[in-house]
Amino acid sequence: MLKKEEKIQARVIRSKPEFLAGLDEHGIDDSKVLFYTRRQWINSTRTEYEYGYLGFGICGSVCTAICLSYLNNNFDNQIIVNEPYSFIDGNFAKWLIHLLKPRIEPPLPGAFAKDIIRGIRWFYNSPYSNIKKGKLLPYKTKEVHQYKKSIEDGYPVMMYLNKIDKRISPYGLHWVVAYQYIEKQNKTFYKVIDTWGNLAYIDESLIKYSVCFRY
Repeated sequence: MLKKEEKIQARVIRSKPEFLAGLDEHGIDDSKVLFYTRRQWINSTRTEYEYGYLGFGICGSVCTAICLSYLNNNFDNQIIVNEPYSFIDGNFAKWLIHLLKPRIEPPLPGAFAKDIIRGIRWFYNSPYSNIKKGKLLPYKTKEVHQYKKSIEDGYPVMMYLNKIDKRISPYGLHWVVAYQYIEKQNKTFYKVIDTWGNLAYIDESLIKYSVCFRY
């Protein structure tokens, strides 16, 4: 039988930890990503939303949709074309996630970097994108300096978290979108869209690898 303290799970860190107080946050302003905490962008293990998708296990597809939407709205409005709904319509998220999911996560939910990259490349070549060939191509990396450079230049980074032990991380195996970073004593912390409806902070030790965009 587990001891009482072993049953305690790590919590989502929604507010800036005290030990990071006063340190600069580098990257994208919260105001540009707050939209992606709304329920149509949430990957839930419990609730099937009226928008029509059950979120369990599709965090990779949700993160990909968030990044494509963000890049379209802030860098190149030819990334997403011929969309049937406006960006502010809740059905836009449903449409984009449903479009990406079969290309990223078949036959079972759960995605790795190669699946994310395949899905983005498929989308770029679909009738729903008019992006210039060779632009904003995704790539897998474990290099922290590439995470930081992308974020500082305004480009979000998809991070794959690999801590299964829920006493260490509430997320387990999970994809998030990093948009800010903070440095403290040779360690880096990231602020992320966690696809659970939060803007949260994570420790660099949780990251297995990431998917960045070439620009």
